[in-house]
Amino acid sequence: MAYIFGSTSLMKSKGIVHPDSYFKIVEKNKIDWQLWIDVLQGKVAGAIFRDVFNQELRQQVCYNFWNSLTLKQQTDGLPPSVKALLGTSLEVITTNPLEVYFEEVKRTRKDIQSLFANTGDFFVFLIDNINEHLAAQGCSLRLAEYNGLKTGEYKMRSWGNTGTFVVAPHDDAGILGSPRMKDFEIGHLLNGRTVGVNICIENGEGGNLCYWNISPNDETRKALGFENDGFGYSLEYLANFDEVSVSIFPGDIYLFDTAKVHAIGRKTKDEENRLTVSWSMGLLNPTTFLYWG
Repeated sequence: MAYIFGSTSLMKSKGIVHPDSYFKIVEKNKIDWQLWIDVLQGKVAGAIFRDVFNQELRQQVCYNFWNSLTLKQQTDGLPPSVKALLGTSLEVITTNPLEVYFEEVKRTRKDIQSLFANTGDFFVFLIDNINEHLAAQGCSLRLAEYNGLKTGEYKMRSWGNTGTFVVAPHDDAGILGSPRMKDFEIGHLLNGRTVGVNICIENGEGGNLCYWNISPNDETRKALGFENDGFGYSLEYLANFDEVSVSIFPGDIYLFDTAKVHAIGRKTKDEENRLTVSWSMGLLNPTTFLYWG
């Protein structure tokens, strides 16, 4: 269920505040491919498809994850909020050259491609269906590239509480402005808009998606003390904008405009796993969509 909380005051902000007709997470009890495309095309902020990845397949993905040879855990230097990681995240380029990301992609690609083994490859099913529906509209979907190198397809993480949140308020657009992204396709997305896609594999109580109706720009991030890292939004600042809180359950697939500030709320019991498979999508040009892990 989604709840909308009204803003407490008005404040001039450099960025985009959308009307209510856009700022919503549309719920469905099955995968609606056209709705998925509507989110990609910027017609609505987000969508959630309830209980569309069954328990037997989720258990298989969990087994594959925890038994992966390239699984990283806290002792491998992960951020405090990440208990375990398979794959890699673009967040590594905030402190490392882009080549470090692609080295990790190469190191983990085989295990990543084995994550959905014995599930009928649910991820391929999703990508093939999106591609088919985009093709009917004269569009295509492919992995993002950098100098001929393909990105990772997705990543899977086990999350832990860090203070008030599992993942603190942030946006995914700031990193696209990093100088390191200059020659990378995803540094040139139309309108700098990204869509995050998540499959919830496990989740206990709590761990809601918290979502605010503000897409900050570079000027805002700089004024708040950060630029190419989207983390740093205070709750005091965010109180000026409408918020949606969405409960997330195992088997749900949810996707949303991640240029807007978002967070994952605190889990009631930190010992309960919050496991998600995630990737991002965006529009390179009017007919070419990209995805990356």
